[in-house]
Amino acid sequence: LVLDDKLTIPGWDPKDTPDYCNYYQLENGTWQTYSGVPDGLHNFDLVRYDGKLFAGIGANKGETPIVVSENGTDFERVPMLRNGVPVDTSAGELIRTYNFWVLNGTLYADFHYQNIAENINIVEVYRYEDGKFVWCVGLGRKINMAAMGCQNLGKPWADAVVDDTLFLTTGWLYQTTDMMEYTQVSLPNYAVTYDIYTHNGVMYLLTASQEVVNTETGETVYHVTVYS
Repeated sequence: LVLDDKLTIPGWDPKDTPDYCNYYQLENGTWQTYSGVPDGLHNFDLVRYDGKLFAGIGANKGETPIVVSENGTDFERVPMLRNGVPVDTSAGELIRTYNFWVLNGTLYADFHYQNIAENINIVEVYRYEDGKFVWCVGLGRKINMAAMGCQNLGKPWADAVVDDTLFLTTGWLYQTTDMMEYTQVSLPNYAVTYDIYTHNGVMYLLTASQEVVNTETGETVYHVTVYS
């Protein structure tokens, strides 16, 4: 990702200490390491908003997966509220924020929570306001995962904002202008979208579709296509 006009990589699985995770920025041809993201074995996304640096991480039980920093090195937790009550993650086995989006001037974040023992799998969107993230919408019945696996560098979604519209791929491609209602975008041959990239106002989609070339043996080939 590009942060403060610098190529930036959120860090995974820190080698030096499990207490903090890092992020890296390319400065004058050299990768610089920045630490201080607490309890974040996985740092999935970073965004600069309202003069602050937000990081989406993998959190421990009882913690929220979003932290914020004024200076880029000292981070603190951001409260998350659902129906006015702090989100309870005390029984979570997977607690993560993978993505931030700025749409129509407002910052949004996803929230993924799993409790495998109790078969609980929650995917929600939260909106940032007054120093906290508040529940916006649940995505469980809004979007579907594709039949073929889709992962973008370990994250479940790829995304881009173009002309005040968020395009989001879970494999199937969706668009939304308000984060509340999502419309699926149909592509030829039921193509699955693996990645999204924007450049100079043009959006590019990396897709794949499958074709059975021998019905007797079930032989299948996959076609990779880039749409713009």
